[in-house]
Amino acid sequence: MEKNFFGAYINNIVISILLLLLSTALFNRIMNPYSVFDGPSINGVNIKKPAFQSHLRLAKSMEVSRIKPTAISLGTSRTERGIDPNHAGWSENITYNLGLSGATIYEAYRYMQHAHNTNPLDKVVLMLDLIMFDASRGKSVKGFDEQRLLVSNDKFESKIYINDILLSLFTLDAFIDSVEVLTGQDNAQKYLNNGMHDPLYEKNNYVVQHRKSFNMMNEGYYSKYKKLTLKSDDVDTLKVYEDILNYASEKNIELFIGISPVHAQLLETMYVSGKWKMFERWKMDLVKINEKISIKYGKSPYQLVDFSGYNKYTTEKVPLKGDYTSEMQWYWESSHYKKELGDLVLCHFFKYKSLECSININFGNLLSTLTIDDHLEKIRSNRKNWILEFPIDKNEINSLEK
Repeated sequence: MEKNFFGAYINNIVISILLLLLSTALFNRIMNPYSVFDGPSINGVNIKKPAFQSHLRLAKSMEVSRIKPTAISLGTSRTERGIDPNHAGWSENITYNLGLSGATIYEAYRYMQHAHNTNPLDKVVLMLDLIMFDASRGKSVKGFDEQRLLVSNDKFESKIYINDILLSLFTLDAFIDSVEVLTGQDNAQKYLNNGMHDPLYEKNNYVVQHRKSFNMMNEGYYSKYKKLTLKSDDVDTLKVYEDILNYASEKNIELFIGISPVHAQLLETMYVSGKWKMFERWKMDLVKINEKISIKYGKSPYQLVDFSGYNKYTTEKVPLKGDYTSEMQWYWESSHYKKELGDLVLCHFFKYKSLECSININFGNLLSTLTIDDHLEKIRSNRKNWILEFPIDKNEINSLEK
C-alpha cells in the first residue's frame, strides 16, 4: 500500500510539472515575447514587445521572415535610429530596417543573405562604420547565431531553428519577458514595426543634456578604438565586405553604400585614439574593393558615399555643460544621428527631390580612386579648422588620453 501511495505521489508530481510546463509554454506562446510565432495579435494583451530589444537578433530575423521585405537597410544602431524605411525614396518597396545594435560587417552580410533568401531584395542601403570592421570581436557577437538564419556555410536552408522555439516557450527568461509583455502594453515601445527605433520614443525618453551624453559616448568609443583591428585569425573584415559586394552583384541587388555621418567629436575621439590613419586606409580599401568588383562583373561601381567628415551637419554645435534646454537638430550624441539627417542620406542615394532635400544640399561625397586622395586631404584641412572653432570640444576629447 505504501508503494502504491509513493507511486501515485510521484505520478502527481510528474503530472504537475508537465502541466506547469505546458501552461507556461501556452502563456509564452500567446504573449510571443520575441515575435517568433505568427499571431495571435491581441490589442492590449501582446501587441507591444518590450523584450524585442534584448533579443534583437532573434526578433529581427523572424520579422524579416514574416514581412518578406524587398528592401532593407543594414548597419549598427546608427542605422536603426537614422535610416527610415518609410522615406519616400524607397518608392514601392516593402522596406525593413535590419540594422542591429553593435553589428559587425559579418552579421550584416549574413542578415542580408537571410533577407534575400526569404524574399528577393531589390535595394539594400548598407551604412558602414569603422567599428563594424573590428576583427578583435570575431564572429561571436552576443545574441548572434547564424543557424537561425536562412543561410549556413553559404548554402541556403529553409528551416525553423528548434533552439529559438525552446527559448521562446520553455525558459524562465521567456516567462519573465511574457509577463512584461502583458503588463507593458500601456508603455511606449522602442521599436516600430518596420524595425526602426521610434524617434518619438527617443525624444520622449532622452534627457536633453547633450554635452554629458557626448562625453560618455566619446569615452566608450575611445576604449573601443584603442583595441580595433581589421583582421584576426577568425575574420578578415575587408574580405567580408568584398563578399557582400560580390553577393549583391550576383543577385542583381541595387546596393547603396554609405559611411555614417558621425559627429565631428567622435572623429576627433578616433584621432586621439591613434586610429585616424587606419580610418583613412579603410576608406581607400572600400573604394578599391568597390571598383575591383565593378570590373569583375562589368558594371558601374556601387554608390559609395562618405557622409562623415566636417560639414554643417557633422559640426553642429554641442550645447555647453549644464544646458538642459537646448536640443540639437541633427544628433542625439556623437555616435547617433537623428532621422532628419538620415533622411538626407536617403535623398542623396535615391536622388529624391523634396523641399527638405533641396534646402539641405551638398551632403555626402561620392568616393572613387580619382577622388579619394583629394577627399581625405580636404577632411584633414577641415579638421584643423574645426579644432580652432571648437577648442572646448577638443580639450574635452584630449582629456580621454589621461
